[in-house]
Amino acid sequence: MEDSDTLYRAIDRVQKRYKWTDEYIVEMPYSRLLQLMVDTALWETEKSREEYRKQAFLTWRIEGMFATETIPTFEEYCNEFGFGDVQVENETEITSSQEALDYIDELFNCAPLKDREEDGIVK
Repeated sequence: MEDSDTLYRAIDRVQKRYKWTDEYIVEMPYSRLLQLMVDTALWETEKSREEYRKQAFLTWRIEGMFATETIPTFEEYCNEFGFGDVQVENETEITSSQEALDYIDELFNCAPLKDREEDGIVK
């Protein structure tokens, strides 16, 4: 992807957020446009984060209904998956695609992929 594609996408995001035309954006000072691009990216990130938190809350509540042991608080649960208020450092260095899959399985407490294939869960 070229830098110009990235620039065009960023401009499109600003236009979508503020409902501005190309003409309005072209007349805008470049420094202001850059500021709006950064602001829009941060806004989209926060919006996505909140959507994830809503989904996480439902999952956390369902887990709590069926838990046989103590479950973490909602904030701890969100922090564990990386969209809470505290960012947890990832100590695992991943160097291959298999290690990435194993790490995801560990994060989501899943059976390894080969076990799921044997059980007929994954085809």
